[in-house]
Amino acid sequence: MNTLMDPEDAARIAGERPPVLEVEDVTKTYASQPPVTALRGVTLNVHAGELLAIVGPS
Repeated sequence: MNTLMDPEDAARIAGERPPVLEVEDVTKTYASQPPVTALRGVTLNVHAGELLAIVGPS
């Protein structure tokens, strides 16, 4: 089961330190025919000690 954490809870758990990586509204489109959008409007924060992977079909 996937569960999204409330941003306020995530900040508290991270010790209220600023993220080491912060991205907002990221979009990635591959210039193929037809164009393929891999990411649309992704916003995320990664704090020290967290791991992040963005995966999908290839």
